[in-house]
Amino acid sequence: MKKLVLLATMACATSSMAATGPFAELNLGYSSTGSSAIENINTAKNFAKKQDNNFGYNVNAGLLFLGIGAEVGYTRYADLKYNSSANSAPADLSGIHLALRVEQGIGPLYFVGKLGYGQLKQGGFTVDQAKVAAKNKSGVFFGAGVGITFMPTLSVIAQYQQTQGSSGSVPTASLTSVGINWNI
Repeated sequence: MKKLVLLATMACATSSMAATGPFAELNLGYSSTGSSAIENINTAKNFAKKQDNNFGYNVNAGLLFLGIGAEVGYTRYADLKYNSSANSAPADLSGIHLALRVEQGIGPLYFVGKLGYGQLKQGGFTVDQAKVAAKNKSGVFFGAGVGITFMPTLSVIAQYQQTQGSSGSVPTASLTSVGINWNI
């Protein structure tokens, strides 16, 4: 029994030590957003979101110590399209985040959890001779993922990340992705 407890302790210590140091990751995947509508007070027009799902990407970097650390990231979500009557216009959507990252592994498999602050930026657009200004929205950022290490410094990770927006201006945005994680 003592040998089994010693072996389990060594396995946990080894996987925690693997989650120590700086890291960088690049993720590509499917971006989606919640509902939103913009009321343009100057022209008394409402703009409804028309398209919300498409390709997105994410870049994260941070530092871990024994499986706990900080992460900063940039996400480019799918472009939004707003329409009024028969016309529509695109608006870009991106986000940045700062989060606490917890990572724990079992052999080559590891699990990731994230919680922090996110800020979404929606670009301005013009449709039907009405200009809508760019907007920012801050909210809760969270994420979860699972990865597998296939080389000492490289792993593949699948994850879900979301930044809370609001239905009245900048929509909540999420990214479901697969990427490469590099432990430096």
